[in-house]
Amino acid sequence: MIVYSSSKSQFHDDVMTNESSKRIDFILTGKDEQQRETAVLVELKQWEYAKLTEQAAIVLTRFKHGEKPTPPPSYQAWSYKRLLEDFNQTVQEEHIQLYPCVYLHNYEPDSCITNPFYQDYISKAPLFLKNDARKLQDFIKKHVRHGDKDQIMYRIDQGKVKPSKNLADYLASMLQGNEEFTMIDDQKIVYETALSEAARASLGGKRVLIVEGGPGTGKSLVAINLLVAMTNRELVVQYVTRNSAPSCL
Repeated sequence: MIVYSSSKSQFHDDVMTNESSKRIDFILTGKDEQQRETAVLVELKQWEYAKLTEQAAIVLTRFKHGEKPTPPPSYQAWSYKRLLEDFNQTVQEEHIQLYPCVYLHNYEPDSCITNPFYQDYISKAPLFLKNDARKLQDFIKKHVRHGDKDQIMYRIDQGKVKPSKNLADYLASMLQGNEEFTMIDDQKIVYETALSEAARASLGGKRVLIVEGGPGTGKSLVAINLLVAMTNRELVVQYVTRNSAPSCL
């Protein structure tokens, strides 16, 4: 039998911190045809529509208190996979294969949600809409062919937090153009907003963006990503901190 979990796990409490309410909606674990241990990460949304924006990996959709910018669901699902790969010791050392996807069960196909502008993330975390239940079923069956008899779900949930690289390795890799620190949800929105403000400032005039958040909400993570992105765009950038070195956990 495939194991189901709402994924309010120790991993998420530790890595995403108690300041974050972000969770994988559910995980299906088992083994594929080659008997490799696998986990399908499913992001569920009740969205009915979304609007394009000019920012990469940002859409507009309606929440309880009106329209707000947010990363597209495929980005969210993919970012959760990256967090597990980067920080969960069980996933790292036992080579558990992770397959993220999204199910928007109320969303009719349109020119926005599957727009080529977001295709990079859709290719990493396939998107299934209102009439795609059978396609979602096929996706799950492809990656979970056999039941979870080895407590894969429990082992992931109990996996220790262990960064896959040290900070110096991450920074060196990022400066070479690789994407290392994965931003989730609000972090991604702040990052894209800062890049837009920097582009406007480079055309003349001053722009100020103040980001507030408690410890562990990802301010340093966003700042380091911005340092690299703006440097690669040949903007003059300085990272100033009262600590002796940047930290992201």
